[in-house]
Amino acid sequence: MRKAIAFGVGVLLSIGAVWAEAGGWTQGKGWGWIWGQSDEVGALNAVTSPASVLRALREVKTGKVFDLGVRVDQTSFKWPGHSPTQIMTYRSPEGVKRGKDIPAFGNAKGGLAFHSCALFISDNVGTQIDGLGHITAGADDHWYNGF
Repeated sequence: MRKAIAFGVGVLLSIGAVWAEAGGWTQGKGWGWIWGQSDEVGALNAVTSPASVLRALREVKTGKVFDLGVRVDQTSFKWPGHSPTQIMTYRSPEGVKRGKDIPAFGNAKGGLAFHSCALFISDNVGTQIDGLGHITAGADDHWYNGF
């Protein structure tokens, strides 16, 4: 799986490099600009009603399901330029019980408590359905759709 993801990232980077060298992007031109210069959602502008959702569903031909949920932890695939995921416990059940600073949990019968964690995660780890949204091009390092 990691080799497949690494291959996919390599392909995306290669395409981006070739595209940038070929001068394939011109500000104000192309499908990324049909919704106007200040657009940030692209084709989502076309999803305006239940009828538009039904029209989109008629485009489905095979019914194949793609699982976009992947495990994200310290061992998840990441490109060397991205930070690893860190999950830090902010409040633990033991800390809640000892602290007794949250009335609803301080003296709870049956040992009721909770976990509260702080997450430090790269937005480039795990499933990348928006792969080109993380690539820049040109001398001004513009993003996909010019942002």
